[in-house]
Parts: sequence; C-alpha cells; structure tokens
Amino acid sequence: MRERFLAFLLVISLPAMASGNRTDGIALVHMPPRVAANAPVLVLFDPGGDAEGAIHRAAPSADAKGVVLVASVAFRDYLDDATYTKILADLKALLARRFPNSPIWAGGFSGGARIAVGWAQQERGWIRGVICFGGFFDRGGLPPKGTAAFLACGNEDPGWSEMDRARTALLAEGETVAWKPFLGGLRWPPADVVGQAVAFVADPSRGPLVRGS
Repeated sequence: MRERFLAFLLVISLPAMASGNRTDGIALVHMPPRVAANAPVLVLFDPGGDAEGAIHRAAPSADAKGVVLVASVAFRDYLDDATYTKILADLKALLARRFPNSPIWAGGFSGGARIAVGWAQQERGWIRGVICFGGFFDRGGLPPKGTAAFLACGNEDPGWSEMDRARTALLAEGETVAWKPFLGGLRWPPADVVGQAVAFVADPSRGPLVRGS
C-alpha cells in the first residue's frame, strides 16, 4: 500500500516543475481529489527531512476533509538559523503564490512541531493554527493570541512534560486547544490521531477540544 501511494505521489509531483506539485527543493504539495479554492493548507515539517512520509501519514484524512498538504523537503533538525530563515521564507513565498486565499496551518513532529510554533510567532496573524506532535516550545513563548492548537503526545515520550506545559499555558490564555494523548514513545502519532489533527484543521470547532477559561 505504501509503495502504491508513493508511486502516486511521485506521479503528481515529478512532472514536476511544470505542474508545481514539487517545487525546486522547497516542498511536496498534495492536493485532495476535490478541493475548494480557499481550502485550508497544512504545512508539515519532519525532523528527519522525510517530506514523503509526512504526506503519506496525513493524505488519507486530508483527501477526505479537503485539506491541502505541503511538506518541506529542506527542513530537518540541527540546521543553522540562516538556513531555517531561508526555508520559511521560501515556503511563505510558495504559499502566497499558490494559495493566496487559504488559511495556513503549520505542524509537525518533535523539532518539526517546534519550528511550526516558531514560524507562528514570527508570522503573527498569518498562521491560523499549529499542529504539534511531541514538541512545542521554540525558544520559549506561545504563538500569537488566537492561534488554535492541536497537541498530541505519546505517554512515554520524553517531551510529555513540555506538551503538558504547553497545554496548560494555552488554556490559561483562553485559546482553542485540542489535546490527544496516545500510547507510545517519541514518534509520529498513530493514523487515527493524525486524522483527528487534519479534521481539526478543516474545522477547529470540532475534535478532542479542551476550552480555555
């Protein structure tokens, strides 16, 4: 099944530079079969640079919910600040060009989740929400007021305390927060949790919500 999916992904992304589904080392783009002109866009970051894996995990739910997926092919953990700045600037230019009227979400796993939060802090009011699996704080601080957050973490993940602090801090600010723990350690969540995260992007008023005061 994974092999068939990747074959489909490469078919839509390598004819490539003409269709724009793969964009000069910037990102992979996965379009649902039926998608609105202003459909939400979820930008994903994998700490190991596995853009195809990130798309593969989220695509079934994204196809069902009409969410566009964009996965950075340049991001990975332990790069320097100048490289991260260029990665995010290239992504923003791509998104502004291809999806000018879409709400933008950012998310990922571990260090990918942290860069998503850091991006939201930099782009105040542009990032609609963050999807954070096993990581949150990027040099401390919360995303701007009004940024929705879906948080998920394995119960044996060493980042559990970080995620719990993030949830507590967001709720204290009265933010819209979804919280979904799962069994396991430091890894991408299981498919059902990823599916709930994508559904949250499609409609933040639904899902495993915990309301702030």
